[in-house]
Amino acid sequence: MGQGSITRKASDLRPLLLDRFRNAAAAYSLRPLTLSGQDNPVVKVRRSVDNTEQDFNPAQINDGTLEQFVNAGDVAPADYGTGAAAAYSLRHVSDGYTGDVVRVRRSVDNTEQDFNPTEIEDGTLASFVGGQNLLLRSEILGGGTGGASQTWTNFGTTYTANAINAPDGSLTADAMIETTDNSAHTIYLAGGTTVSAGQYTGSLYIKGGLGRDWVYLSLRNSGVDSNGAYFNLSTGSVGTVSAGVTASIQDAGNGWYRCIVTRALASSPEVYLDPTTATSDNGSLTFVGDVTKGIYVWGAQLEEGTTVGDYVPTSGTIAGDGHVTTWYDQSGNSNDATQATAASQPKIVSGGSLVTENGKPAIDFDGVDDELSFTPVTAKSAFLAFKLNSNSKTIQYVLGGDDGTAQGIYFGATISGYSSGAYIDPNRIDTGTEDTNQHLLSAFFTDTTDFVHLDNANSYSGDIGNSLVVSLIGSRPATNWEFRGLIQEIIVYSDDQSSNRELIETNVNHYYSIYSQTNDGFVTTWYDQSGNGNHATQSTAASQPKIVSAGSLVTRGGKASIQFDGTDDHFDTSQNNPFSFTGGVSIIHASYKNSTAYNLYETIISANGDGGNRERMAFGYINNISFASPVPSISTDVWAPLGIQYDGTVSTDSRHLIGYYISNWSTHLSTGLSNLRFNGADVATKPYGTGSFDRLGPNPIKIGVFRESLTTSFFAGEIQEIIAYADDRSSVRQQIESNINTHYGIY
Repeated sequence: MGQGSITRKASDLRPLLLDRFRNAAAAYSLRPLTLSGQDNPVVKVRRSVDNTEQDFNPAQINDGTLEQFVNAGDVAPADYGTGAAAAYSLRHVSDGYTGDVVRVRRSVDNTEQDFNPTEIEDGTLASFVGGQNLLLRSEILGGGTGGASQTWTNFGTTYTANAINAPDGSLTADAMIETTDNSAHTIYLAGGTTVSAGQYTGSLYIKGGLGRDWVYLSLRNSGVDSNGAYFNLSTGSVGTVSAGVTASIQDAGNGWYRCIVTRALASSPEVYLDPTTATSDNGSLTFVGDVTKGIYVWGAQLEEGTTVGDYVPTSGTIAGDGHVTTWYDQSGNSNDATQATAASQPKIVSGGSLVTENGKPAIDFDGVDDELSFTPVTAKSAFLAFKLNSNSKTIQYVLGGDDGTAQGIYFGATISGYSSGAYIDPNRIDTGTEDTNQHLLSAFFTDTTDFVHLDNANSYSGDIGNSLVVSLIGSRPATNWEFRGLIQEIIVYSDDQSSNRELIETNVNHYYSIYSQTNDGFVTTWYDQSGNGNHATQSTAASQPKIVSAGSLVTRGGKASIQFDGTDDHFDTSQNNPFSFTGGVSIIHASYKNSTAYNLYETIISANGDGGNRERMAFGYINNISFASPVPSISTDVWAPLGIQYDGTVSTDSRHLIGYYISNWSTHLSTGLSNLRFNGADVATKPYGTGSFDRLGPNPIKIGVFRESLTTSFFAGEIQEIIAYADDRSSVRQQIESNINTHYGIY
């Protein structure tokens, strides 16, 4: 988990709000308000999954540490207890493992390569597999065959296939020889390649040595210009370049050069990459050819964008497949799941595109013979994220084994009485669910009762055996029991992790979004940054406001916020309130009123809320038409109800920066506020209600309510910051509010 502190430059060490405007009576915020307290916690949060509480400073709120905690990410899902016995995933699931997660074989040439989670998701894996080369038959550059409409055609040339070694050392490079025609001497891809409008890069490996040292490489739409560039194959340099084209050349060794041209192409069903022999730089491309002269060519490629990528060979299709040969074990036990037989390797890239489910990478098992095997593991607990594609087989095992007894975890079956669950021959726990939705299944095996949970909500029990012995992913040693679907994660423990089930499931589900998130973070303490220690707390779970909702940080205007439900959410403090009856008061708050209609008295902050009728102090909103007009409006309140209001209205679903500045609380009904500020402007005020008041009791500050028995006084919205002074700060009101607004961007 992150430490939440930041290394700062000297220029960042500017005085913060309470360094500039000192002696606040109380200050609650989700940002640091003093330089000395920048790394101090500002909230204590309870997570719903297990009611664990933890402090967080502003950096930890904003850098994902708080969200990670609420979503049970503070412990990786394979790191509970003594750690998992085996862990297979396309993300990192153990803090002790930061390496590659899969090894992939690409179909175009059977080359294999390891990939980490970032490389899987950022396009590196798909680029390696292929699909970015938009040209067919990239190594059959003349008289090509294959049955598709797109083949390379000679024009003013003949060719000799497999004439010399290509840059990769294989005997696959062709010779392109001029004819005696008085014409251009080239090859082109008959039928072309369909593209949408945009920037494209074409490349071709070309070698001289056949009497021609100059070549012109063009990239063009059909019937449009033939713009391109001249290349010198003797010196390895770029010659004349057409307008709108950029060109470069790369030395590929042994006299080979990769010639590269980039330009904008229109949307077209035909694109051509044409190498044409030339007699000189910028020379005519039409001349009487010489049958003893020509060039060698190999490895044509067309790709979208302005950057040339690794060369990917193609045949009759441009889209390659990537097959998993190894799914690396992240448990630290090096029990990798492997498959050496090409036909039985599941896919992670299909037709040039990464296999995904719900936006996350997945491995696709064909239901015929795909499987990955590992050294047998005794499983007391197992967690699996997967999706069935087709329910058309006898029994489909996501995780299987056979230690003298058929066993495993299955999902989908055509046998009556089987749908999904755990099986240890001859017994099973069946969930009754078989569909093609994404699921998270967990299973636990003990000496007495065994359990299967599906998507956290359902629990099924029985006594089928003390443990599973598993050794196969996507299958079980039996005919027609292979899994047809997508597998994203499997974590196996050799001990009982049922006590950590919700934590592990929460972590897995938060990443894959398999079922609706219920992970909330509730604020139990909002720390006072004034230095007075008057922290705002709430010990009753049902009355704790949220800071993380459904797994995501609550934000308003891109900044963290605390959400109050308008029903019972509020904070209490423990100290006598710092205000006096005849003293000044300044309250400044940054808040958001949600889209629900204003209640009668929605309160941001109050003092002595449980005192007698004529000794209260409250700041917030009034919507009681019997006493105030216009409504809804901003108000102070001294009893039920009597106070000063804004002579205007405020809307719902809106953000507010409100400042109340009062020189003497006891006389403010008659003398008015020193200033009432609304979103950076002084606004007119007026009294509402009738009566008088003669004291202010000592009862502590409350946030989000006037008093609990007055249910119409709970605030429904979000609060980001409250600053309270026990004096009148109207002389610096603009500076204080400017500081707050600069951070939150309210107006």
